[in-house]
Amino acid sequence: GPGRRLLRQWVCRPLTSAAAIRARQVALSTLRGSGVEATGMARKLLRDAPDTERAISRVVGSSSGKGRDAAHVVLYEDSAKAKLNDFLSALEGIRAARDAAAAIA
Repeated sequence: GPGRRLLRQWVCRPLTSAAAIRARQVALSTLRGSGVEATGMARKLLRDAPDTERAISRVVGSSSGKGRDAAHVVLYEDSAKAKLNDFLSALEGIRAARDAAAAIA
């Protein structure tokens, strides 16, 4: 899932800029000061959200006409409907991130 990809990115490519490290520390400090109820609500909103990174990747990939979405590939579902569902999934993930940020603020 998205959490696993982010953790892998943090471990494989750790921050090297002092400013970026300080910004992350401030963000974590802010999260800790938000209270248990607010962070619990944010976690629930994000846990129930679709994988936004993957949904956006599908939307971008489907617009290029390559791979399984190429014109010469026979699809067993309506391509337009699949693209719309991918787009709606990406929007839902973005909405969940917005709501999680509002819960913490």
